[in-house]
Amino acid sequence: MYVATVRLFLVKYFLKNPFVNIDTINKIKLNYDDLVYFEGNGRFKISAAWLIEKCGWKGYKNDNIGVSSMHALVLVNYGEKSGEKLKELSKRVMEDVKNKFDIVGVITAPDKPAGRGMKLQQSAVKKYALEAGLKILQPVI
Repeated sequence: MYVATVRLFLVKYFLKNPFVNIDTINKIKLNYDDLVYFEGNGRFKISAAWLIEKCGWKGYKNDNIGVSSMHALVLVNYGEKSGEKLKELSKRVMEDVKNKFDIVGVITAPDKPAGRGMKLQQSAVKKYALEAGLKILQPVI
């Protein structure tokens, strides 16, 4: 068994804990009294693992790929030769979270210079968000 994790969407975790406003928290709490969220400085962050689990993905397995039954943020490769199916699975999971909870944006690091030419490079999170059509928020340096 091979375990791969990706961060929204292809480095570490494939979905980061999203920041939302109090209205979104209250809306979700109407249907889920077990909502897992964190509050600090007037901001609210919902557990991405909780969102994925509530969409029914935790423990999913099909065609040598799946979502861990131990932690919903971990995608598992059970012997698939390429990462394409994991990437597609991450997109399906994110789409379900987006549709069920109306959480449609990501916060990611600013583009940074990299390589010999020091050209600006986008983070893996931003690349995926662009591909998925998600709203992107980035701090300005």
